[in-house]
Amino acid sequence: MSPILDEISSELRAKRGDTPSIKEKTTECPCEITGSCKIKEAEIQVENYKNSEIPYTIEDVENFYELALTQTNIECYNCIKINKVITFDNIQQIIDRLNKSSIIGEDPTRYWEKDPVICKLDIIINHDFIIKTKDIPYGNFEQEECRIHIKALLDLKVIEPSTSPHRSPVFIVNKHSEQKRGKTRMVYNYKRLNDNTHIDGYTIPSKDVLINRIQKAKWFSKFDLKSGFHQVKMHPDSIKWTAFSCSERLFEWKVMPFGLKNAPQIFQRKMDNIFGDYKDFTCTYIDDVLVFSKTKEEHFLHLKQVLHLFEKYGLIVSKSKMEICKTHISFLGTEIGNGKIKL
Repeated sequence: MSPILDEISSELRAKRGDTPSIKEKTTECPCEITGSCKIKEAEIQVENYKNSEIPYTIEDVENFYELALTQTNIECYNCIKINKVITFDNIQQIIDRLNKSSIIGEDPTRYWEKDPVICKLDIIINHDFIIKTKDIPYGNFEQEECRIHIKALLDLKVIEPSTSPHRSPVFIVNKHSEQKRGKTRMVYNYKRLNDNTHIDGYTIPSKDVLINRIQKAKWFSKFDLKSGFHQVKMHPDSIKWTAFSCSERLFEWKVMPFGLKNAPQIFQRKMDNIFGDYKDFTCTYIDDVLVFSKTKEEHFLHLKQVLHLFEKYGLIVSKSKMEICKTHISFLGTEIGNGKIKL
């Protein structure tokens, strides 16, 4: 028979979260220890788990109950019953938690120690090969913009001065989209490096397949990782290959830069390894993460799990691009809402 847990017991708490603000209480187990029971009403069947803290979520019509049980409370089959839903009380509570969370920030390297993924370039030809592409001529405007970009990258500690024998050029883009956001973009021309790098064959998911998975959902939250590629370290042996020249100075990347041929594949693999077990309610397309659910209550629980993954793996998200608990959302160029999609 399972014990009756005290109210606000430390042995019954929200999965991967703080102690619930509501009070819960279990009933005595209605089954025999060696028996089996069907999920009925809010009863939860727990079977032979070995982890010290066991998360378990079930669906009862459209209500989702979630708890964590210590191993000492489990003997073969126990039925646990709770009388209230453990969840975020409201949308504002989620936003408040996010605003206080360390996963929001401007520094993509903040949690490198949590991330084992690195970018190592697989060069095709002899490593004595030297990349020495001519610089692109700059006007005064471009030189000043380069200076601004370089200072920002140095401040973030994602680049450093280089003594590498290699050199790839950069140029400034200031088209309509850049003018609209009021900021130019510095582009790195790694064509010669990419031409001499083996291809990473990892598959980037089809946008159509992702959209088809989520079209029946009714609640959505979207996250964009802050400078996503910069959240991946460069392998020490590959840093020299990333060297680029700007305003007659040479720099190299400590993080994976935009423009490398295999950068999307490396990052997609990283995201799939993190979110692969949660595909029932998440979609990841490179550095975009979408959480989708059929009900608001379900969505709150899904968000708790996703926020835990962000924190566990040190993923930094952009505050300005977050969209939380929406019934309509744009994802991968598609408008989604009320079980319908609009391209």
